[in-house]
Amino acid sequence: MRQLGPRVRSRHLESAIAHGARTAGMTGTRYRDQFNRVTLIATLERAVGAGIIERYIVKGGAAIEMRFGTRVKRATQSARFIPLRKVGDTGP
Repeated sequence: MRQLGPRVRSRHLESAIAHGARTAGMTGTRYRDQFNRVTLIATLERAVGAGIIERYIVKGGAAIEMRFGTRVKRATQSARFIPLRKVGDTGP
């Protein structure tokens, strides 16, 4: 099998991202951000599985988007996703 150079690999990746964005009905930039997050999480999961790291934490809007599947632009928008406990509640 012939190895592809970096420019060819880059064009293939850009093509695949553009096709995925069109299929998902997203902008290329938004799809690329999502693609990058998923790739990062997959890499971290592999590192945990291999014993390289114990755990990892994803914070902020990316974490909320990954967990709930919705985009958050401001911290005030995230408040609707955070369950608020009553004072003194020790439950989970």
